[in-house]
Amino acid sequence: QVEQAYYRYWQDYSQALFTLDTSHMSDVAAGDELKRVQAEVAALQQRNRAVRVRVSHSALIVTIKGDKATVYDEQHDSSFLINPVTKEPHSGSVQPYLEKDIYYLQMMDGTWKIVKSLRQR
Repeated sequence: QVEQAYYRYWQDYSQALFTLDTSHMSDVAAGDELKRVQAEVAALQQRNRAVRVRVSHSALIVTIKGDKATVYDEQHDSSFLINPVTKEPHSGSVQPYLEKDIYYLQMMDGTWKIVKSLRQR
């Protein structure tokens, strides 16, 4: 269930960045993470940009204790900015890079949700 919730989060997160619509994010995220995604989408809207997410995951469930879980993911990210209307990419080449993130999940009303994420620098 934790793994399914994690990948569902990524589906909805990718869609939110593509459409600039966060209305479904509360189904998969809460707390700090929901606020972070809403702020990220608002910043994209101000810049008249959207994102086509292209990420390959190497996720690992680190812990599950009661109603809390932790997922570590090393992602090869080759996402790129697009025009929010035409969905055409903006100029410039995309250099893939490696992101290392930790995601904290919590069971809320019978659903696992991401409540916080930390990027390893």
